[in-house]
Amino acid sequence: MLMTVRARRRSCPHTSALDAHRYIGRMIKLAYLAPAVLEKLLLQRCPLAVSLKDLTAIADLPWAEQVAAAFGSSEA
Repeated sequence: MLMTVRARRRSCPHTSALDAHRYIGRMIKLAYLAPAVLEKLLLQRCPLAVSLKDLTAIADLPWAEQVAAAFGSSEA
């Protein structure tokens, strides 16, 4: 991930260190997604009902609420 941030900073010289830290923080939050959300995304390839930015906010919700928030349905 660090190489991605470095490459991104080189391609856009106006990117600040603060932007890089925010980007890393958002990506780390995705590690807290419920297993059911990850399964639907990665194995079943279900499309999201929200943006990637919103998905990082959904990671703050309890696991039981994440599937409905991310996909617009309550089925796991």
